[in-house]
Amino acid sequence: MRLSDDSDPYLSDKSFSAGLKVSFEYDEQDKKYCSRIDILKEMCFGKRVVHAGCVDHDIDTIIKKTRRDKWLHGILCDCAERCFGVDIDEEGVRYIHQTLGISDVECSNILECNNKALMNESWDCILIPEVLEHCDNPVDFLQKIHEKFKRNIRRIILTVPNAFSRENYRNTKKGIESVNSDHRYWFTPYTLTKVVSRAGFIVDELRMCRSGIIKKRTFLKNLYYRTHPLVRNGMILIGSFNKKV
Repeated sequence: MRLSDDSDPYLSDKSFSAGLKVSFEYDEQDKKYCSRIDILKEMCFGKRVVHAGCVDHDIDTIIKKTRRDKWLHGILCDCAERCFGVDIDEEGVRYIHQTLGISDVECSNILECNNKALMNESWDCILIPEVLEHCDNPVDFLQKIHEKFKRNIRRIILTVPNAFSRENYRNTKKGIESVNSDHRYWFTPYTLTKVVSRAGFIVDELRMCRSGIIKKRTFLKNLYYRTHPLVRNGMILIGSFNKKV
């Protein structure tokens, strides 16, 4: 999925509208209702990946998700050609390194990490999942990512919660906002594309997904989400550092 071309002047600030109605161009991928992890696994298969925020909250989360085969960094390490993890959680990184035996990991802020392999080798993509909504200034953060890695990383992959999710709509009807208390933003396909474009990236594709497990027994619900991609609860954006690839 991508925004229609008539949105381009507004994304680049050449035009302005206080009531822009954004339309979308769908493809075959949009007919598939997949989980965030399954899509990321497919995107990173056989690739050289930098994974920012690899700990995924804390050690307890790693243990619980590993038991269910849902810990993203472990999955990426199994499917990617190489996966280099970076996280600011010192205890979590130590656990990954010493207990799980994963050596390709470093405790650092991704913007300050100067590991030789990270900076001097070429990488297919940098994955930044469920991070942008926690940033005080997402455009500034992504601009710094672009400047730091534009010479040796081809693509960026971001995942964020979708403001248009069906769950959000149902909660608003009850007068409730259900939100992670550390989140600063809700993103829509347009606003996420705008933020990433302003940071200097070329947006190649958007994928709407399920942030969580898709249960096969919920057939009617799954059918609804297959035919209404805009109300799925997660978004994945794929962008290029330079020209489209």
